[in-house]
Amino acid sequence: MAIRIECYELITPSRIGELYFPKQYADEWCWNDGAICTPMSAMNRWDMDAIVEDCMKLGLKRYRE
Repeated sequence: MAIRIECYELITPSRIGELYFPKQYADEWCWNDGAICTPMSAMNRWDMDAIVEDCMKLGLKRYRE
């Protein structure tokens, strides 16, 4: 798995990115290696927190290892 990371990136499995973020997934800037992708990004952690909150409203769960 190899994707480019810039600033803060939402990293999801490609199937989740395609299902929940179809417009962003189709864009050129969505890095995708077939297994994982980066459908959304932010310049600071506060904007990233807002993206994560929106994802949770969609029913996605946060995962940390």
